[in-house]
Amino acid sequence: MAEKYRVLILGASYGSLFAWKLLMAGHDATLICRSQIADLIQQWGTRVRVQAKGREGWVEINSRVAPSKLDALAPDQVVLQRVGRTLDSCSTFH
Repeated sequence: MAEKYRVLILGASYGSLFAWKLLMAGHDATLICRSQIADLIQQWGTRVRVQAKGREGWVEINSRVAPSKLDALAPDQVVLQRVGRTLDSCSTFH
């Protein structure tokens, strides 16, 4: 992979599906969601069930064993830092 991205995603419902595609491609993802949901994701991670081509039934993937990092934060925990024309980093109040 040429470059690893850190992607901020608003919403944990459909956002977690997009985050999974990023994780499986080697990028890090942070979900911005309600504090109760963020706490659950931080504690337990996420599990996504998908149908995979060439396999029967559903395949379950756990974020705890993903090749990249999934994080979840409440909106009041996010601080964006702008450097030049792009957002350079995301830090938290944890």
